[in-house]
Amino acid sequence: MNLSATQQILDEVLKSRNVTYQPEHRILQDLNIDSIEVISLIVEIEQKIGCELDDETYLTVLEGTICEITEAIERLLAAQSQG
Repeated sequence: MNLSATQQILDEVLKSRNVTYQPEHRILQDLNIDSIEVISLIVEIEQKIGCELDDETYLTVLEGTICEITEAIERLLAAQSQG
């Protein structure tokens, strides 16, 4: 999953908003999404990657930047492919 794929998921979840996303934006602080949108975002990420987020990746979605979220998802997928 690359940055544009993460942004595509954000666009789907937040389609009613007219926001330009940057890699340094944080989901809660910069995009001001509500709890329902956060749940939708997490569910869509899990569906897109085909697995549940681990605790570390989940926290990154809540606290990290879009770039950090992408990196965390890539780490999760790499770990799953190895084991």
